[in-house]
Amino acid sequence: MEVKYFNYQSVSSTNNMALERLAEIRNPNTAIVVTASVQEKGQGRNNKIWFSGKNNLYYSFGIKHSNEILPMQIMQVIGGLAVYKLLSGIIEEHNFRLKYPNDIYAKNANETNNFKKISGIKSEHIFMQNDICSSIIGIGINNKQKDFPAELNAISLTNLNINIENNCLMRRLTEIILELIVMKKEDILKIWKEKLRLEDKIIKIIDNEKSGLIEGDFHFKKVLEDCRLLVIDDNGKEHIIDNGDSVRYDLW
Repeated sequence: MEVKYFNYQSVSSTNNMALERLAEIRNPNTAIVVTASVQEKGQGRNNKIWFSGKNNLYYSFGIKHSNEILPMQIMQVIGGLAVYKLLSGIIEEHNFRLKYPNDIYAKNANETNNFKKISGIKSEHIFMQNDICSSIIGIGINNKQKDFPAELNAISLTNLNINIENNCLMRRLTEIILELIVMKKEDILKIWKEKLRLEDKIIKIIDNEKSGLIEGDFHFKKVLEDCRLLVIDDNGKEHIIDNGDSVRYDLW
């Protein structure tokens, strides 16, 4: 697959720019990658603001695809797995975690279970005709930034004493995404479920805008094929947590 790269000094968000660039692509076997040094209005999931500091990686991967072959929810999964695989070549695996549905947390080696957010992923989709879809995977990785507002509970590669350039992260990240999108859907989901480490966890819903569940604690039962979570309350009743909900659970 051909990849066209676009780098900007400053954009409102790389996802917005990627949607514009992808609309110009006529060859369906072409992907686009947009990066920026500064992201002025970065967004996380559910329209939350993504804190965009200096010297971090702001990255969006765009592709046109058949939703029947590559379902939209798989694109979100691919984003999280791609960052996980990228960091597994840089950080000891026990020092970082993939949190449902697709945030990445890391900790200093000398700390115990004090995981902080190092990367967030947001996917966006636009249907063009029938099942043909334009999908964007937006990824932010805290790289060279040293200081963060305390309320963000964030960490960077620099904080972990890792020195790597954004361009190197971008190239390797693109390679991994291209490897993942040609894998079988079942294989992608299997790996993702394993890396989430949700077995025996208590899932606390802290933002239930999507599912409409009351806030509270639930026992994890399984990950559904559409990437939502099946959980059980204390009375044994089953509920479904949408992947647009915000949840919290122990990352150990």
